[in-house]
Amino acid sequence: MAGLKCKVNAKGRVTVRFKRFTRANLRILTAVYEVAEKTTSVRDIVITSANDGRHSRRPLSQHYKDAAVDIRTHSFRRVEARRRFQGALTHELGPLFYVVYEGRGTRNAHIHVQQRKGTTYTGKLA
Repeated sequence: MAGLKCKVNAKGRVTVRFKRFTRANLRILTAVYEVAEKTTSVRDIVITSANDGRHSRRPLSQHYKDAAVDIRTHSFRRVEARRRFQGALTHELGPLFYVVYEGRGTRNAHIHVQQRKGTTYTGKLA
């Protein structure tokens, strides 16, 4: 069974901050968990960022609006497993959300998931 974890630093402190929970980020987290349960052999899906750190397109990033999360990808042993997870997550979330692989080939490679700009998610949470 997969679990959701947040990134922890060398001192054992959680480094991911959720300023507030919105319908968008709750839907994202629920979908990440459900898709991980169905599609991966990864024991834990690690959230590396929410409303914290520095993000591109600052201050317009959806991270600062509590409508985006980043997911560690080096937990996936095979590229195909990451692609399958990403595709299933994109399908599960639907057109109001954007799922993209960022930082390809770097230490910071991750799946970025956000509510599409200009939209408001009002649908189901689960």
